[in-house]
Amino acid sequence: MSSKGKLSFPPSARIRRKAEFERVQSLGKRHASTHFVILFAPAPAGESRLGTIISKKVDKRAARRNRLRRRLREIFRSNRAKLTKIVDLVIIARREATELEFCEVEQELNRSLLKIRLLETV
Repeated sequence: MSSKGKLSFPPSARIRRKAEFERVQSLGKRHASTHFVILFAPAPAGESRLGTIISKKVDKRAARRNRLRRRLREIFRSNRAKLTKIVDLVIIARREATELEFCEVEQELNRSLLKIRLLETV
């Protein structure tokens, strides 16, 4: 696989169906940080996948919710090769998460993933 292929974010790396989200919520473990709740469970497929939940309670403006969703996907995409296990991750945003800058979101998620031992230390 080329270096571009390792860093891509294909549709197969996304959790989309309600049943997939429910599987992670029922079988998985959870970790809470200031602005996010991270749910994780072993992935049934051969690759780690990401799902995001950002409700209107977080921010009524769709543009802000979508920007946060894009930021979360980018952080996952860039760190996917560093994950210690093949897992399905569901990230639930809490209020005021849309107010964070990209670097703040990245720091909080990396700190959380290190704490639950899903990310390799560099």
